[in-house]
Amino acid sequence: ILLVKLIFSHYPDNKNLFFIILFLLFGALASSPHLGVRIQEITLLNLVITLHIIYYYDKHKNYKVLFWLLPLFYFWANAHAGFLSGIFILFFWSGAKLFELVLKKYENVFYFIDLSQTAKLKEIVVFTAFSFLSLVATFFTPYSFELFKYIKSYSNTYYMSHIAEWLPVYSQLEPWRFVYYSLVLI
Repeated sequence: ILLVKLIFSHYPDNKNLFFIILFLLFGALASSPHLGVRIQEITLLNLVITLHIIYYYDKHKNYKVLFWLLPLFYFWANAHAGFLSGIFILFFWSGAKLFELVLKKYENVFYFIDLSQTAKLKEIVVFTAFSFLSLVATFFTPYSFELFKYIKSYSNTYYMSHIAEWLPVYSQLEPWRFVYYSLVLI
């Protein structure tokens, strides 16, 4: 619901309604094997919250909203290792905005790209600083630097087939679950 709200706030005129719904359906189908009552849903929720914060900052240029990233990433790093996807999104946004800034210098060459809402360098620097602070906030978890060492060194694939959280929902289809999923689908 939060993601749909964000998308429709970005496209309020509903000109692209068909494509929006099509991409939302593809996204739902692609993520359906991983959805369920699991702790990894924290990552999906926090990712959408992160996108809302980025969108608000990009639209209103108010850096105060970026302060919400610090407790968000602290909580997220304590709850699930998927916080790395949020860190990636933060730095990817900074890189994309820097790339837009470079393209703006050659606006006459890239006339077919809408560069009217290119962020200023100061805004990108502020956002990047908050991205680094968000990364630093993840070091204050009880695992501190050990969390990153563990994620980096994690190569044992035995758990990927034995921990229920890492298995797709349909991998454990028992008769009662099949009835439950059928009812939910209906």
